[in-house]
Amino acid sequence: MTKTRIMVVDDEPAVLSISGQMLERLGYEVEIHSCAIDALASFERDPEGFDLVITDRTMPSMTGEELTGRILQIQPEMPVILCSGRDGDGKAGNKQTHRVLRKPFRIRELEDAVRKTLDEQLLAPSA
Repeated sequence: MTKTRIMVVDDEPAVLSISGQMLERLGYEVEIHSCAIDALASFERDPEGFDLVITDRTMPSMTGEELTGRILQIQPEMPVILCSGRDGDGKAGNKQTHRVLRKPFRIRELEDAVRKTLDEQLLAPSA
């Protein structure tokens, strides 16, 4: 059985490292990127290779919403969790975002967000 593969994108090295470690501890295969442009290039090379994308909302090269839009042009059914450390940003993502996770988060909050997002994806009717 193959592991669920998650792409994590965040321009803060500490957040990226900790998020990756948390997800690996939870049993997921993780690919991390500190640059949204690099993450998009990786996704374009293997769009079927990921089960979930977790991205920071605010990054210098491309926002999380922009990255989400580009990913969904390639793979419309890709579930995306948007992370934000700003007050108020955790209330709503855009209509393309499956879930918004407020930073800083604990491992159980991350685990819950990932599990619910993946479960919802499995239960979603196929287009």
